[in-house]
Amino acid sequence: MKKGRLRIKLGVFFPGAAPSEMVLGHHEHLAVEFFNSLTIAYQNKTFKGKLLNTLLKFK
Repeated sequence: MKKGRLRIKLGVFFPGAAPSEMVLGHHEHLAVEFFNSLTIAYQNKTFKGKLLNTLLKFK
């Protein structure tokens, strides 16, 4: 891994009987939400501020 890069492996678990449309839809939705959280953190120049508050709201 090159210095100065962020590498994150995200995963989601679904029941085996879950419809593939639901799985694909959730993967896309969660990827967008994660990207938006990183964008907010970058704009605020802190991971301790808005990003943590955003993540803690959804616990």
